Amino acid sequence: MHEGHRQRIIEKLSSNEKLEDHELLEILLFNAIPRKNTNDIAHNLLDAYGSLFNVLHADMESLMAVEGIGRSTAAYLTTVGQIYGRIGARRMQKTPNLIFNFSSFHEYVAERYRGLNVEVVDIFSIDARNRLSYNVTFSTGESDRVAISAEKLSGILASQHPSGIVISHNHPDSTAQPSTQDDDFTKRMHLLCSLSGVKLYEHVIIGKDGAFSYFVSGRLEAIRQDLDIDTLVCRPIVEKHKW
Repeated sequence: MHEGHRQRIIEKLSSNEKLEDHELLEILLFNAIPRKNTNDIAHNLLDAYGSLFNVLHADMESLMAVEGIGRSTAAYLTTVGQIYGRIGARRMQKTPNLIFNFSSFHEYVAERYRGLNVEVVDIFSIDARNRLSYNVTFSTGESDRVAISAEKLSGILASQHPSGIVISHNHPDSTAQPSTQDDDFTKRMHLLCSLSGVKLYEHVIIGKDGAFSYFVSGRLEAIRQDLDIDTLVCRPIVEKHKW
């Protein structure tokens, strides 16, 4: 019975039919659990973590608490997630059809990062109707750092032509309080946006103690006032002469 179901799912995949998230996860689990119905296990995982992305970035001990997941299967899923993270950046994907506002966005990314044990950065494009349109996720597969080059950031702005962007990232092992590196990254991102005529709406950090908002805290406005391209261009140059 299981073999017949597995064959039907694989045929569906090979015919390029659109598969549901649980069906994709079922197929992935075929290799880890060769002689068991993986349909229920796939549903258990998605119920526990909310998305494929979160399943593949959960830690082993957490995965083993899900019914049907043993140590070897947990190791398999964690390995797939780490490979996925080391590739660098996910392809841009459509986000839920959300009108951007600060409270709902904070709730959305808090759920998005639930159970993750690696640090990721999401960059969301906002269209002219104030809707979240696309996002790209960056990760190194490590819990305490993620790096994004200015070239990659500029590429996102050039390819998507957004009206604005929103940044979010997580601190899996610490509080949401921003680090010096987080401040520096936000400044660089704002400057790149300003050069491109794009507004940086928000940078929110999700930590073990909740969320930190650069907008709500006033830090983003301070960065804008100091580093806006118009401000920099119009800032008077003071020359010191030695006589």
